[in-house]
Amino acid sequence: MDFMMEDNPHIVADIKSLPFKDNSVCGIICNAILEYVDRPFQALNEPYRILSEGGELALYIPWIREYHSAPCAYFRYTQDGIRSLSDKFSDVQIVLTDFYGLQPNRVYCALHLLLPPNHQFKAMLCECVPVVTDRGALPEVVGDVGFHVPYGDSKATAAAISKALNCDKGKEARERIKRVFPQQKGETKLIMEIQGPLEA
Repeated sequence: MDFMMEDNPHIVADIKSLPFKDNSVCGIICNAILEYVDRPFQALNEPYRILSEGGELALYIPWIREYHSAPCAYFRYTQDGIRSLSDKFSDVQIVLTDFYGLQPNRVYCALHLLLPPNHQFKAMLCECVPVVTDRGALPEVVGDVGFHVPYGDSKATAAAISKALNCDKGKEARERIKRVFPQQKGETKLIMEIQGPLEA
């Protein structure tokens, strides 16, 4: 699901008004969305409404960025802010991460085509195990050091994330980027890898 048509999502909708019945969804992955929402309390009411009993919301929220052009980013959140936004949920667990090396993530998800390839590159260099969609060239970048999932398949994505969290391929991911995309020619080769299948 996305609010823009560019990535050909299965469903086009706004997080503030989700087209699902109450208690109808067992899990939601919301990756770097909430900072773009002008009414975040309203936005989190909707996942709460559609989640079934025992359902889980995995919410990734970035912290600081100096400026973000379109789409406009409205907010950044502290731990207290996240707890305030999530007050309807019975169990809120906050994990601080930073794939630039201060406290590295263990898993990095690239699940749509609009994600710039440099994010995948940096995450793998920081020993994140990648979980990627089978569209575009991301599987070729990941090779056998991560997990490939069918585009739009939430069950397969959740299973792959679980496997990635419990595997020890982070060092292999880093070594693959260093080996296949060495620094002096990494950007050019990575762009070629991404563009090739997209143009085919």
